Amino acid sequence: MKPSILVNRRDRSSRLVQKAITVQGPEAAARLTQRLGAFLLEGEQVPDLWTVMTLLLRWLVAATVGMVEADVANEHELANDEQHRSLRDETTAKLIATLIAFRDGCKAFYGATRLEEIGFTEQTPRDPLTIFKVAKKLMELLRDPATELPPPRFEALTLEAPAMADVLQPLVEALEAALTDVNREIRKAQSTQAVKNEKVEKYDVDFFWIARWLEATFALAGMMHEAERLKPSSRRNGRTSTEPEPELPAPAEGEAETTTEP
Repeated sequence: MKPSILVNRRDRSSRLVQKAITVQGPEAAARLTQRLGAFLLEGEQVPDLWTVMTLLLRWLVAATVGMVEADVANEHELANDEQHRSLRDETTAKLIATLIAFRDGCKAFYGATRLEEIGFTEQTPRDPLTIFKVAKKLMELLRDPATELPPPRFEALTLEAPAMADVLQPLVEALEAALTDVNREIRKAQSTQAVKNEKVEKYDVDFFWIARWLEATFALAGMMHEAERLKPSSRRNGRTSTEPEPELPAPAEGEAETTTEP
């Protein structure tokens, strides 16, 4: 499962910064150490800047990995959710078709004015939860021995209420199971989305300050071109300012990219 588009953009910026530390960090540390040496007093030493960079590299890697893993977990849950939604919709369509057929049959038996007495609504609903409730209520009504159906329009016609209920039962049970699965997946997706949001927010803050520290370090080392490439964006959280902005589709709900500098 691939990361979402916005997380993938952040990951790309993170890798750019990681590469800068690994490839050019030693030179920047050496240059700045030499410059700072001019201001040392007797007995003082310049801090080990390369060790600091190495620790910041590990920090950034950990924040990036945590974000990507949380995002992939959320994408996986959303994919599972889509499968359950498709099954729910297919089951709903079968139940709707069955209710419409029953409604047409009962209309022929009893007339349009008596449909409500049997348990049919004016129009067959399309919402999965609503159609489940209507079908379940109708099934229970048809099974209830106390239910008195209206007299048919023609005495020669007969309607087997229990048989109708038997047809509805597997469809009602299948839709109930599908609704349960969808609701469970929604809760799981909400949970993984919350974890993802937390990890992305943490990454954005960590990336901004690590990249800014490195920008200043490289600049003070006299490596201005490299420093400019590391400058964190003030408009696009978790990314560098020099990275081109591609056209993106509208982000999914809960995934909108903020533009406020941490």
